Amino acid sequence: MKNNVTPNPLSNISPYIRRASYSVIPAPWHLSQRVLLDYEIIYVKEGEVTVTLDDGAFPAKPGDAIFLRPNQRHSIRLIKGDNFVQPHIHLDLVQQEDSPMVPVSFEDKDELTPQERQHMRPDILGEVMPELPTVITLNNPQVFEMLLYEIINIWCSRPSQYELLLKYKAIRLLAMLLLQVNREQEDPALPLGNDMLGVQTYILANYQKPISIDLLCRTFAISKSSLSARFKKAFGLSVIEFYNQVRVQKAKDLLACGRSITEVSELLNFSSVYAFSRFMKTHTGSPPSAFLRQPAQ
Repeated sequence: MKNNVTPNPLSNISPYIRRASYSVIPAPWHLSQRVLLDYEIIYVKEGEVTVTLDDGAFPAKPGDAIFLRPNQRHSIRLIKGDNFVQPHIHLDLVQQEDSPMVPVSFEDKDELTPQERQHMRPDILGEVMPELPTVITLNNPQVFEMLLYEIINIWCSRPSQYELLLKYKAIRLLAMLLLQVNREQEDPALPLGNDMLGVQTYILANYQKPISIDLLCRTFAISKSSLSARFKKAFGLSVIEFYNQVRVQKAKDLLACGRSITEVSELLNFSSVYAFSRFMKTHTGSPPSAFLRQPAQ
C-alpha cells in the first residue's frame, strides 16, 4: 500500500552551525543591504535596531530574537543605545556536503558570485511557516539567551562530540522559536507553557547564585510539596537536580573557554575552591581540572 502522506520537511532537520559568536558593535552602526546564503538567529541583548526587509521595517529591542532567512534581502540599523550587543549564530537547517565551504555573506543579491549563488541554502522554514516573523518578542528571553550562549561556548571550545552537542542545542533553540510562534498564531491569548516554566527560567537566570527550595517557594508563592511534584512532572527531574545540572554545564563551559578553576569557583559563588571541586567530583565523577581547555599542540 502506498503512503500518500506528504513528509514534513522539518522531519529531516540536522543543523550545521557555521558560525557562533558574541558581538559588541559600537554606535553608530548600520549593516548595509545584503542577502544571506544561510539562516541567522540574532538575540538582541543591548541596543535597539530596525531590521528593514523588502516588505517593511521592523523594530527589535532587548529580549527580541531576529530570524533571517536565506536569500532574504535585509539591512539592520542601530537606532538607540551605545552598543548593539548581539550573540548570534549562522546555520544550515540540514547539513549538506558543502556546508563547511559556505561563507557568511555580506553582499547584496546582485553582488553574489556564481559560486556563492550555488551555495544558497533552501528556505525550508519558508515552506512550512511562511508567516514566521523576522522579529520575535521572546516569552522567555533568559532561557533563549542562555541556550544561545551554550551554543557559542561549544562552538568556540570544540569539546568532545561537539558536532552532536551543537545539533542538539540548535534544535532546542529552533524549537523554542517555532513553538512560540505556532501557539501565538493559533491563539494569541493562550498562555505559553505551564507555571513551572517560570521556575525554570528563574533558575537559568540566577544559576550563579545560591538557590534553595525555600527561596523558590517564597518567590513563586507555592508549597514545597507542590513545587517538587509539579517541577518533576514538567521536566523529569527535581528542582535541585536541574539547578545542579545547569551549574555543572556552565562550569564546564567556562573551564573549556579558558577560565581558571579559581575564577569559575568565584563566578559561581562557591564558598571555596575546595567546595567547587567537591561539587564537580560529586556530579561528574571528575575534578574541575578534567574540563580545563587543553593547550594547543
